[in-house]
Amino acid sequence: MTPIFFILSPGANPIKNVQNLARSMGYDPAKQLHQVALGQGQDIVAKNLLEMGHKEGQWIMLQNVHLMPRFLYDVTKMLDAFAVEGSH
Repeated sequence: MTPIFFILSPGANPIKNVQNLARSMGYDPAKQLHQVALGQGQDIVAKNLLEMGHKEGQWIMLQNVHLMPRFLYDVTKMLDAFAVEGSH
């Protein structure tokens, strides 16, 4: 339910750290951590993963969000809607 943002320097890749965090919290990264690198057309893939992640308790890692800054508005709306659903 809590988004985490990584602001990285060029060439940095936090995936191993995220996988270790998932394991330490009882998640199986091979089955419960999904990644999508944003770019042309990947907003649809990301939206589908976010929906699935919300419904099934999966972790979703969006990479290269700087390539699609307007998409972050959609992500914010989705997370807000998920929070409202969770409060009922």
